[in-house]
Amino acid sequence: LDKHGFKVWPACGYTRATNTAILRLREEHRLTPADIDTITVVGGTGATKLLSEPLAAKRRPQLSIDGKFSIPFTSAVAMVHGDVALRHFTDEALKDPAVLAMADRVSYREDKEQPVQRGGDSATSRPAVEIRTTDGRVLTCRPDGMPGDPRNPVSTELLEAKFRDCVAFSARPIAAEKIGRAIDMIRNLERVEDAAEIVRLLSPAGTGR
Repeated sequence: LDKHGFKVWPACGYTRATNTAILRLREEHRLTPADIDTITVVGGTGATKLLSEPLAAKRRPQLSIDGKFSIPFTSAVAMVHGDVALRHFTDEALKDPAVLAMADRVSYREDKEQPVQRGGDSATSRPAVEIRTTDGRVLTCRPDGMPGDPRNPVSTELLEAKFRDCVAFSARPIAAEKIGRAIDMIRNLERVEDAAEIVRLLSPAGTGR
């Protein structure tokens, strides 16, 4: 478990560094969408570039999965909403005027001096984010780790909130009582005699014991 992490946002892992940087700058400088002139993603891995270009397509994802593999779109979501959640990738959310307007301000720039990075570990994918504000400031963040990494653990409360959010998108509604019981069983997994009971609780046809 010392090498295990949790992906706290429901998008490609290579969006985590840019999400982290944007949310950090947003909070530290109390930024609102109206404060943003441009957002530039600088460097990172080849995957960072792949998720950033071609810009026109990445700024206007047509499908939910396209949005989750788009740094311009997820960056816009993070700046506009202060979070990145499943509700931001619905058909309706993909057409959100505020998010699309922000996505038009997001671009990518290679960093020729940054060494070539390989591997999927978040420590190797370290793009910087530069935010130019409407009053002329340039704010930069290159995160050294992402929430959910072993070095940057997140709270149980946050993980449970994400679990509830994911379950809310079940094709068939699951009773709140069953969700609560499943969370309690996962929280005390060492004492659960049959882990399959968790699956049965969350199955639309399941009754649990």
